[in-house]
Amino acid sequence: MKKILLLAALSFWASFAFSGISFQVPQDTVPKDTTWKKGANIGILFQQVGLSNWAGGGASSVSYGGEAEFFLRKNKDNHTWNNALSLGYGIISNSEIGTRKNNDYLIFQSSYNRNLTKKTSLTALVDFRT
Repeated sequence: MKKILLLAALSFWASFAFSGISFQVPQDTVPKDTTWKKGANIGILFQQVGLSNWAGGGASSVSYGGEAEFFLRKNKDNHTWNNALSLGYGIISNSEIGTRKNNDYLIFQSSYNRNLTKKTSLTALVDFRT
């Protein structure tokens, strides 16, 4: 019984500790003489479910994928321009249904803001999604 509880605790901890690995690009890589700031967040994801003699239904599976977010910002005087690109893709392999795509997206957003006064501004936004 103790071995089962220890195995369950280790599996629970491992699912949180190793379910995603994230890499982050420093945001201060832009030279100091420019008003543009750029950066990125990139993640690699992995998940595994193992079922054996399970009466409740379900199937063992393995899924993996990746996500990335990139941004580019400019802020000068009364003008602000923000650009963001988000990408994601994932695959799941199930013992019952085979291999399928479970995540697939591309999102591009761009906004431009012009401050007219301290309390008034104009904003234009473009949003593209798949």
